[in-house]
Amino acid sequence: MEIEERKAESPLNVRGEELALTGQCQGRTAILKKIRFAKKEDFSMSRICSTTCYVLLAILVLTAVPDMANAGLFEEAVAACDKDEYSTAYNIFNKLAEQGNSEAQNCLGIMYFNGQGVTQNYREAFKWYKKAAEQGVPDAQYNIGLMYLKGQGVTQNYVQAFKWCKKVAEQGYSDAQYDIGVMYSKGQGTTQNYTQALKWYKKAAEKGYSDAQNNLGLMYEFGKGVLQNYIQAYIWYNVCAESGYPVAIKNRDRVTSKMTSEQIAQAQKMTREWIARYYSAVK
Repeated sequence: MEIEERKAESPLNVRGEELALTGQCQGRTAILKKIRFAKKEDFSMSRICSTTCYVLLAILVLTAVPDMANAGLFEEAVAACDKDEYSTAYNIFNKLAEQGNSEAQNCLGIMYFNGQGVTQNYREAFKWYKKAAEQGVPDAQYNIGLMYLKGQGVTQNYVQAFKWCKKVAEQGYSDAQYDIGVMYSKGQGTTQNYTQALKWYKKAAEKGYSDAQNNLGLMYEFGKGVLQNYIQAYIWYNVCAESGYPVAIKNRDRVTSKMTSEQIAQAQKMTREWIARYYSAVK
């Protein structure tokens, strides 16, 4: 069996291909508020920001900008991005980044990656992401991991990709948790370990991450990293199907054919309970 290789466009709005048990990592870049502003391009093992950017609908966190003068400059750059005045934003972010501001360094990396206000340059993007990542900016750490994974602006290195993505996964980011599950499933940058893959898929799935929910269903259905359990497989397929994931619907129908009517009733009840708990928690 293979595990699902698709990645969610957002945690509750996904697409997929049936039965691919090895997964596909992706990238979602955000500024400060973790608002997604970049579209992603598909590639063989990962997705990362593409040249189209919906930039910086961000809220300034003053602790990230140490003085009020810099805070004002950062807000000015954000406002410029919101008006598609990328050259202005670039000049401001560049000034702040050179002064060591970690959030500005991450923003500058984004602009180099997407070619906004400056000629696209993956090496420069990697350089600025790394500066921000080393100062502890999670979005930059994730971008570094994805660039190592893809080999963009740096020599492809799965070990480094795993290292940086895991840092972010451990901070609770569902995108990275899913990607670490994928890497454990495939043995990329680490020893293949389905038990660990299951663990990280579950963390992301419990946050409403549809691709992880579908993969969790596959692992329970086929007994990868866990004892085979059709009820649990049905639950996760069904939860995922609630988000409109078409492959999860097919997968649920398939596992249903292997279940008794009593098991189906139990799984449906447990699905309703999970959905009620999830939506209560996120309100």
